[in-house]
Amino acid sequence: NGGKLAAFDLSAVENLTEGEKSALVYLAGNDMGRETIQGTRQQLEEEGYIDGDTWGLADGFLIIIEDEKADAGGNFSFRAEKWKSAAGAVSYEDCQAVLRGETYEYRIGTEAVS
Repeated sequence: NGGKLAAFDLSAVENLTEGEKSALVYLAGNDMGRETIQGTRQQLEEEGYIDGDTWGLADGFLIIIEDEKADAGGNFSFRAEKWKSAAGAVSYEDCQAVLRGETYEYRIGTEAVS
């Protein structure tokens, strides 16, 4: 999506500690070669990263992840969204993470593009 920034909203992630969230953001930024920040859309707008008039993130994109607590078997459901602007987003709904041994398999429920 261009730009140099990858923003992450992990505020609704329940299966990671704050330290693990920070580590995930750091590793993702290194992997993508981008500067990273964390915050909700509202926080990023207040900090000037998102234009309140166009709802656009001019210098990058925002990844939003929400999950539910894992069950006794370690399985959980989640949703994810990659957001550039109100007219430039991809979302994945009703996704499932299933623990198989020591690794997870992921299944995407539905995908929507705007």
